[in-house]
Amino acid sequence: MLKDDGLVVLQTIGANRSTVRIDPWIDKYIFPNAMLPSPLQVTAAVDGLFVIEHWQNLGPDYEKTLM
Repeated sequence: MLKDDGLVVLQTIGANRSTVRIDPWIDKYIFPNAMLPSPLQVTAAVDGLFVIEHWQNLGPDYEKTLM
């Protein structure tokens, strides 16, 4: 449904390593039935579909928010 010149903004919480399973604690208390994608999994998913123009890691700041 995205126009040819459309823009997608994706914000996600990810993992440092590729996996298909989520940590049991995160599954129980934070994101039930979710999967935290690695950068490799995100880029593989958009390969051939979108051009990544900007990538930003908010990890250090987000950790403070969770505390």
